[in-house]
Parts: sequence; C-alpha cells; structure tokens
Amino acid sequence: MTNAMITDKPAIKTFNHHYDNGVQEFNGQRYEAAKIHLSYARNCLVPIARQSAPADKEYYQSLLKTVDEMIEFCQETGGNASRTSNPDNSDKLVVRSTGELGRSGGHIEPTVMGHAHRDRTEVLIEAERELNSLVGSQKAKELFEELKIDIAWRETRASVGLTKDPTPPLHIRLTGSPGTGKTTIGKLTGQLLYGMGYLASGHTVAVSRENLVEDHIGGSEKRIKEAFEAAKGGVLFIDEVYALANGGDKDFGRQVIDVINNQMELARHEVVVVVAGYEDKMEDFLSQNAGLAGRLRNKVSLKNLSSSEMTAAAKNKLAEAEYFPTSTFFTRLNVLCSMMRLQQGDSLDNGRFVRDGIVAGSIKQMARRVFLSGEQATEKLCATMTGEDVPFTQLCGIPWSEIEPHELSWELRQADGSILRTMDAQDIGQWFANLANNEVLNESQPELTEASKQYLTRLIKQVN
Repeated sequence: MTNAMITDKPAIKTFNHHYDNGVQEFNGQRYEAAKIHLSYARNCLVPIARQSAPADKEYYQSLLKTVDEMIEFCQETGGNASRTSNPDNSDKLVVRSTGELGRSGGHIEPTVMGHAHRDRTEVLIEAERELNSLVGSQKAKELFEELKIDIAWRETRASVGLTKDPTPPLHIRLTGSPGTGKTTIGKLTGQLLYGMGYLASGHTVAVSRENLVEDHIGGSEKRIKEAFEAAKGGVLFIDEVYALANGGDKDFGRQVIDVINNQMELARHEVVVVVAGYEDKMEDFLSQNAGLAGRLRNKVSLKNLSSSEMTAAAKNKLAEAEYFPTSTFFTRLNVLCSMMRLQQGDSLDNGRFVRDGIVAGSIKQMARRVFLSGEQATEKLCATMTGEDVPFTQLCGIPWSEIEPHELSWELRQADGSILRTMDAQDIGQWFANLANNEVLNESQPELTEASKQYLTRLIKQVN
C-alpha cells in the first residue's frame, strides 16, 4: 500500500468526512449522530472494498468490521451506555495499487452514497424538496409523482398476496440541452426511488464510455457486469450514453449497447438505469437496439429555461448564498436573460449560465461596486444587490446605459405620435426574436418614429 491520500474520488472523500465525524460523535457519546455518520461511511466503504485488489481486501474488511461494530454499539446502547475504549480516526483510505476498472483511471464507485440505514420517508422528503427547487423540471416532477403511485400500488397488491407484477422496469431516459438539470435529476433518482421503497440503497454509480468500452473481446462485457454489480440496489447513471457507439465499425461500443440492454432486463428489480443526453442523439442511440426504447420507456424531456425561469433560478441560488437583490435588479436581469437567449439560442447553457454567468458575475460586480464605494461594511450593504450589479456588458456585450432610457416601458411611437406598443421586461425578448433577422427595420414593420427605429436598429445590430 502507498501512503498518498486520495482527495479527488467522491466515495473516498465522503468516507473520510463521515468516518471522522462519526468517530468524533462516538467518542462524545452522541450515539444517534454517530450512527448516522458511520452508516454513510459504511455505504461508501462497501463498494470500495468489493472492488479492491486481493492484497488489500483484508485491510478493507478489517476497517468495515470496525465500522459495523461501532454502528451495532450505537444501536444497542440507545445513547445510554458509556464507551470503554475509543477508536481513533487514523483509518483514512489511502491510494492502493488496484487494477483500474476504467482505461483512463475510471474506477466504478458510487457518486451519490446510499441511504440503507436512513428512514425512507426522511430521504424522500429531502429528495423531493431538492427536486422541487429545480426551476424548469416540471416534467421530471410529474414522472416521479407517477412512479410514486405505481410503486405504492405494487406494494398494496403485494400486501394482500398479489405478488405478480407485469409492469415494465423503471429505467429512465433524460434528454435536454446543456444545463437543463439532467445530471442533477439523474443523481436524485436513487434517493427518490429509495424513499418510495423501490430500491434497497438508493446510491448512484455514474459511468461513461471510458468505464465500459474495452478494446478486446470480453473486456467490455466484464466492465458492464461490474458496473451493474456496483449499482445493485441503486441507480446506474450513463451520461451521453450515445458515445458508446461512437468508436467506428471496429469498436466494441455497439456490443456494449447490446450487453447493457440485456443487463437492464436481468437486473430490472435491483438496478434502475438512467441514461442522459441530447434529444436527437438519444434517438440515434435507441435505434442501435430494438429493445432499448421499450426498456427506457420512462422519458423526461427537459426544456430550455425561459428568461423568467432563469431569473427565478438565479433568485434561488442568490438567496441560498444570502444575497438579496432589489426589484430593479430582477427587472434588468430578465431583460438580460431575454437578450442572451436571442444571442445564443439553444446553445445557452441554461442552469450553468445561471450559476457561472449570472450568479458569479453579479457577485463579482457587486464586490467591485461595494469596494469602490468606500462605504463601511454592514450586513445590509453586503447582502443587497442592486440593478448596477447585473453583469450586462460582461455577458451580452451591451452596456445597460444603452437600454436604461427604456428601463420600465419601451414606448415605440408611430409617426403620428401614437404609442404602437409598450414593452416591459417580460416581452422584450419576443420583440428581439421577431426583429433580429432584420439588420434595419424594413417596410414590413409598422411605421415608427425615426428615434424608435434607430434605437431598435442599433440594439439589433449589437445583439447580432
């Protein structure tokens, strides 16, 4: 064994975190809290031990035994007994010379830990709360509501002795543009289905082409079976699943698809497979094997976020970070989102644009504004975002000063002076969409005053 610490593997980082906290709570005789942390640590450790090299199995089994004894002690004492000897927290996981399961160092490990020691109702409430907080995920919410009823009905029938179940497996396909929440929903699936009573653990194993496709006969099939074994009791999440068949005629990717299709049926009651990707490419993937569409019949198509949805998502993320924007901030932000959707269309990264563009950009702009103001820092000053903090120029290339005269109502007047239309932040994006194909306003457009025409023409050129 080497002594270099792993810090970039989710399962091992999570184990170290929960094991340290579990030992601390255990030594403090706070056994209920200790049991929770140690149970999480155990869920991390089991698949790591299962996939370890033979030379390391004794170490992992010994560590697993220690964790199990501590959990059992917590359960038996009910918080009333005292501990005669204390474990230390030196048993952190270290790098080992294990055979890698992926060609590029892609170990098959849980990306989201299981919940087998947690109350199902508690897990379901937490997962549903997170799902409901995702702006633009209505279709996913509707699917899981349907699955909740389906699972409850199966359990009801089983409770009266009717155990035969002709219903199809719960495998899911998620499609949508970048940043629409495919990965987040994929990783929530295990928690939701555990909470509903369908899965035994609810952990998630995320894999990709590099984990599954080998370059010799039999290698890929072995990797796929290992992935399904690691996901037993939880979810196997395959992002950009169509990449499996991208290697050309001499590649084993197409064979991988056939094996996955077969394994989905064999493990239908133990593993839920969630595949994710773009809509058009997903259809190509399903055409690779006649049985895939039937196995993956639960479909969620995630749409691009509208300007109001991006604004709402930004509001949620800013509130989580204790930033509280003014109404002027949101008015300007909605205009920005409309213009960005016009500029980039389907290529706009939706949730990632909200996180990395709007939220990060607004915080950076606010910090600059506050520091340059020279004002004494107060809670209100450091928490309140203003319209000046919307990163207009940085994101769409048009300074707010070009738009400010029409901030709340854009009055486009005809030549006789009558108001043709008053636009607010809600419908400005639609106006841009209608006019964007014209470098200048042509005769097919209503007769506007020269000032209104020049103003719109300038904005359209900048957007284009």
